[in-house]
Amino acid sequence: NAQLTYFDNRSDAREHGELANWATRFYIASADYSAGDWTIAAESGWGETDITPDAQPLTFTSTLSTTYVLVSRRLANGRASLRAEEFRVDDVRSHALTAAWFWSPRGKLRAGIEGIIAGDERRLAVEMRYYF
Repeated sequence: NAQLTYFDNRSDAREHGELANWATRFYIASADYSAGDWTIAAESGWGETDITPDAQPLTFTSTLSTTYVLVSRRLANGRASLRAEEFRVDDVRSHALTAAWFWSPRGKLRAGIEGIIAGDERRLAVEMRYYF
């Protein structure tokens, strides 16, 4: 599967009361491939967003880009995944690495654990979900 998407929210980039409207134009290219129990997916997005704060004569523009690559494997009753990503706003770059394992026994229960390393931050999330 491969896709190319263009997103334009057609905002006026101005503040309206307490809401700041960002005028965003963004391209997204993505692809995924599955073979047996394995899946690989990648997505890259790039574009610009503008905002014009109240009482400011200038519009501020930021250039955005983000890319990730994911490798995932289906296991007996679950799935293990590893995802690497990069995010950039203007000249500021950040990276993240995520490892996740989700277990889905029979029925409506799902449990999982996810670890994220992003810059100097480390985060661990544990999930238990029951589907209605």
